[in-house]
Amino acid sequence: MVMANEKVWVEGNILRDNPTAPFMVVAYNQAFDDPNYNPYAREVVIAENDVDRGGYAPDLEGGEVLAQMFGGALPPILWDGIQSDSYTPALSTTHTIAAWTLGLSKQGQSIAEAQPAPVELPSYSQNWELGDIGAPTALLARLEG
Repeated sequence: MVMANEKVWVEGNILRDNPTAPFMVVAYNQAFDDPNYNPYAREVVIAENDVDRGGYAPDLEGGEVLAQMFGGALPPILWDGIQSDSYTPALSTTHTIAAWTLGLSKQGQSIAEAQPAPVELPSYSQNWELGDIGAPTALLARLEG
């Protein structure tokens, strides 16, 4: 699950029999009062990964209802549909893994308002600036020290 983060690249993983969902990209849905906090997922890339079935028994609030909405199992990539703005893509992906959206439009919306549908996401093959993806230099220094 990628929640409320930016510039996350997910690639080269093997996901097998995950009962909830192989990939979920969502906004933080609780109230908060920090003016510097951004609750939205931004510039998340789900690239080439080895994914089989999953989503057959989602262990999350409303999971059983969600699975029913999707015909019995959640899709490999499930995105809540929420974007921080129209210029910054929340999610880009390879087109070899099925992606669906919950069709939500704002932070804090109830799952009861979901409008599930397949989604065409931009391909990650576009030019991406990867230089600032990963841990900040100061954190890496602490981890290596």
